[in-house]
Amino acid sequence: MSGVDHKDLTSFAKGLLSQKLETRTHRGYAVLKRVLWAIARRSQTRYLTGGTPLNVQTGRLRSSVRVGRIRREPGKIVGTVGTNVFYGRVWEFGASTPGHIVRPVNIDPRTGKVFTHLRFRLGPYGSHGEGMGPWVSVKEVKLAPKPWLAPAVEDTRPFMMREIGKLGMKMASGGK
Repeated sequence: MSGVDHKDLTSFAKGLLSQKLETRTHRGYAVLKRVLWAIARRSQTRYLTGGTPLNVQTGRLRSSVRVGRIRREPGKIVGTVGTNVFYGRVWEFGASTPGHIVRPVNIDPRTGKVFTHLRFRLGPYGSHGEGMGPWVSVKEVKLAPKPWLAPAVEDTRPFMMREIGKLGMKMASGGK
């Protein structure tokens, strides 16, 4: 909020406190809902589309992005944006912690064979993906983070600040 002096902030605070709690809460819910949906849409349209670092194939993660329940807690209004798709968290934060490292299943239930390595072929290479890479055998795979939600929050920050500023001015003027 550049360019705002302390007189503006004082009038904002007085106006805000003069409003009924229900009015402040209702307006806060509406602003938070708009901001959260803007974040969700930004993640879906910019970071979860083809050609992004995630190389989206099915769109399952993109279509699962939702705004969670908005609720009031002491002194604040809280809401969430996220997904229920398990790999959304892995892409956002990477898989280098013990709970997210990919390792082989130790025993094949059909044959009883004990596995100690993951074996897979590296994906297409070349300018047009015409060839397959070599077979590799590794004990575990750690995935680097490819954030899709945090950058959407950063991209949405100017909108967020405008919405909060508009709410503040409306509250300071008595809700007009």
